[in-house]
Amino acid sequence: MAINLRIVSETDEIVVIGWDDPGHSDLLGFEFLRDGQVVSRTLDPNRRTVKFGKKSDSHVFGVREITRGHSGFISWPEQPPLEEKTMSAWRITLEPNNHDYGTDLSNRYTAYWLTTKRDDAPNPVHKDSGWISFDKYPDGVWAMTSRRFDLGHPGRSWNWHVMPPWEDWTGPLGHNGVSPIALDWHGSLPSYHPGSPDLPDSFHLTLQGESDEYTRRAHWPLVLKSEIEANRTKWWHFVMWVRFGRVNAPVTPLPGAVKIWAFREDGSLLRSHNIQNVNTIYEKNVDLDRQQYLGIWNGGYDSSGVSTAMKVSATLECRGHTVDEMFSDSPILGGTWGTVAKPGANSSSYTPIGEISVPIGRIRETLLG
Repeated sequence: MAINLRIVSETDEIVVIGWDDPGHSDLLGFEFLRDGQVVSRTLDPNRRTVKFGKKSDSHVFGVREITRGHSGFISWPEQPPLEEKTMSAWRITLEPNNHDYGTDLSNRYTAYWLTTKRDDAPNPVHKDSGWISFDKYPDGVWAMTSRRFDLGHPGRSWNWHVMPPWEDWTGPLGHNGVSPIALDWHGSLPSYHPGSPDLPDSFHLTLQGESDEYTRRAHWPLVLKSEIEANRTKWWHFVMWVRFGRVNAPVTPLPGAVKIWAFREDGSLLRSHNIQNVNTIYEKNVDLDRQQYLGIWNGGYDSSGVSTAMKVSATLECRGHTVDEMFSDSPILGGTWGTVAKPGANSSSYTPIGEISVPIGRIRETLLG
């Protein structure tokens, strides 16, 4: 029996389709199709809307009944329907000729950041800054975010940045940066440390705490430039497990470690790294024995002096003690800020672009399989 479909709502990124009760008792659920291909299913016969992501300018969307005896029915639980998680997304525009607040106009930084609201921050001042305390995650934290590289490169895009009062990164140890962990794509390869001479042009993991050692590897590729440029309309999903620590015990009970996975838009695995016995935090400054917390920032920044605007679309990060706790996290936008324009230029900015669907069912199979 044909189902009469209607558009409930629509943005540039998504379309929501609705339908009425088909009105028969043998209904078990629905299959959802885009351009003739099944993209997800539900065994809820009372469902009346579905959200589709737009992959191009033209699509044919479909809803098909699953009934007893229906040839397309897949039994439960041997082959469960694809599970997806809806995430809000924003487009970040990094403009040329921007600079930091309160700095000389010769400053070449351009940046814009989005952070999550986290009510567990010990100081209310920091609750909107993506705060994460290491003591809350003694066995490591799981975190997930997504990116689409719309135009150019985003520079540093997932920034695990030091937070006040732990900001003496130029103190006695002379730390090489302010972010012990980050995901970066600079568009061209700067002079990396001797430990990473073979890093390809890519969106990659940077462990800045490792680069303090100068001869230790500090960069791991995730998505190659050629893979990004093959189709810039596609999203990429990144999951990371981090244990906060130093290799020089007893500064921390265990050394730092990072496991990271890069997934394609459909949830299939592209690349992964299992990195053990590394520095994922800075050691100390004048007042503290070690770094104890940081802020997780989503967006982009470049300090090389870009000549044209760059655009990257991003979600906030989900986080948790376990994979399922991470998937169930619903991050809320807390803070937004960026660099300011020099005279006659545009300031970097962000724009909401609706929601995307992250195929967490397929991603979970990889993480736990």
